[in-house]
Amino acid sequence: MHAIVHDWREAGLSEADQALCDYAEKLTLRQTEVGAEDLEVLRGHGFDDRAIHDATQVIGYFNYITRVADGLGVEPETFVRPWGLRGLRGSVHQPDKMADFRPRKVGASAKMAEHGRPNLRQGIV
Repeated sequence: MHAIVHDWREAGLSEADQALCDYAEKLTLRQTEVGAEDLEVLRGHGFDDRAIHDATQVIGYFNYITRVADGLGVEPETFVRPWGLRGLRGSVHQPDKMADFRPRKVGASAKMAEHGRPNLRQGIV
């Protein structure tokens, strides 16, 4: 797990897991660039709409909670070792690499199909 956090590109992941990590990174750092083509890449690696929806929710939640904690100056728990930071000191975040955080006009939740099941083929932007 530490190898993935340290550098997922060098962690020996399957192509599907690499595609998911690439999507997570893009959604985190360049969310305004995410589009239908990114979802098609995930589908090409075997992810269905439910899996893409769930992954997007988890990625979004972690981005949200991290920003809340950073914004409020919450310090990390002292009993939790930092992940993937071998030799690095200070914050695990790199604000200079973070994308602008403007909210999207229409989110994936606005595109839910009947019965609450996601239909991401309708698009997310």
